[in-house]
Amino acid sequence: MDGRYNGIPFAFMDHNSFPITGKNPSEDLKLLLTSLLSKLTKKLPKHKRKPFMINKLKDLRLLVGGGTVSGTIREREAYSLLRNSNQFICDRLKLILEHKYVYLFNELHHRTVIINPVVFETSDDDEDAAEYHGKNIIEDHGLRVYYDCESKIGFILVQWGCQMADGDLGYIKFHSLSTKEDGYQWTLLQDEIRTMKNKIDTSEEELQQLNNALSLISSKSFYIPSSSIKSIFSYESTGNDNENDGIVKFKLVQLEKDLRNNDIDFRPKYTPQIFVQKLSSTMTTNLGLFLSKLKAEYEYSPFGEQLLGYELTEHESSYFIHRINQQNLPSNSKFFDWYNRLQTFLMFFIDIVPSTNKSNLKWIVYIVYQQYKNDNSQISYTPIGFTKVYLYYVYPDKTRPQICEMLILPPYQRKGHGRRLLTTIYEDLRTNSRVQDITAEDPSDEFVALRDLVSLELCHKYLPDLFSKESILKTNRATKEMID
Repeated sequence: MDGRYNGIPFAFMDHNSFPITGKNPSEDLKLLLTSLLSKLTKKLPKHKRKPFMINKLKDLRLLVGGGTVSGTIREREAYSLLRNSNQFICDRLKLILEHKYVYLFNELHHRTVIINPVVFETSDDDEDAAEYHGKNIIEDHGLRVYYDCESKIGFILVQWGCQMADGDLGYIKFHSLSTKEDGYQWTLLQDEIRTMKNKIDTSEEELQQLNNALSLISSKSFYIPSSSIKSIFSYESTGNDNENDGIVKFKLVQLEKDLRNNDIDFRPKYTPQIFVQKLSSTMTTNLGLFLSKLKAEYEYSPFGEQLLGYELTEHESSYFIHRINQQNLPSNSKFFDWYNRLQTFLMFFIDIVPSTNKSNLKWIVYIVYQQYKNDNSQISYTPIGFTKVYLYYVYPDKTRPQICEMLILPPYQRKGHGRRLLTTIYEDLRTNSRVQDITAEDPSDEFVALRDLVSLELCHKYLPDLFSKESILKTNRATKEMID
């Protein structure tokens, strides 16, 4: 970071070593700004009798670099919000930040540069394997930074080394007042690279490691935020219908009349990039084409094996829970493409979109379907909820299913579908003698509450003697008032 404090120029360099634990990029940015301001308060010179004053910080510039290719993505995603031009996002960020961090945000907004990582890290396993086989590993792969806060000119150098050779691979010469990518271009040191290659030309392994290091130095030096991370805040909806406000709206459409309600105008105004990437072959912004596809919905048949059917009071529809696994998945099934499109919803509600691997079938998918009649009274099905269960190996011959990415679509929440889905999963897996226990990946508070409820209901069902009111009272661990 470069700037002035109380009119005096300063340059501050720091290595962020603490783990990022926010739930989304906005929370991560808050953590990073908190840490940055805390360190600035300690490092910057100030009068003994005068406390640090944040409004004395002026003309700030921030350069984010370093880290390894396999890490620091979350930090870069968070810092990318300081380069975001969407006014709605900036306004929302300022609402969740404390006043002093809003000042820091304003000072750094559009004055931040984020460089792609150009260093890879050798894992402990690779080091152990190399030592066991008597192979050489990279001993020195990192960055050096030189900066003059008066001239605002700095250098970033990539260094690389092994047992036989070491040196600099390339450098960036930059001026901190520039925020354009052409001011942060890598220049390869061809002579030094050629010298290192000559020294290690007898070692095919070290030559490959050097080429791998060189492949990371790209002409595209700026970090580009992932287009899949749209949950910058907490998936809030504001009701603002401005097409540039950064909010993606959903409307459930099963019948043509659903598009004719006067309360919401659902005609598409723009095509979000995220849909283009995930649904390019199936999406449309043409209303007529969309309605023609809607009329053919009755031709769709649910995937997998039905485990449960149920109805809800005062609901005309019926609901079914199906299981899809290796045993009931035909080799020519279109399930993978269909399910990957369905998972698009996850990026708006869970902030992750995993891919479904066709070659590794150690998973089970459970889907909740709604059965309804279309405008022509034909029976049709639509998915309203789903989850994937990964089957992890447990030594020596057991498996540990882990529930991941469970979602009931918002119009169907708080109606009992999640409870029935989780109960069905437990009932299905408990019949498998190889299942040791059932876990959940990073459960939300809502899922924990649901799991507690379902677990208690199953305990009452299968262990009535232990979980009856009379049995609990006998343990002296709960009073009668607590149970009542």
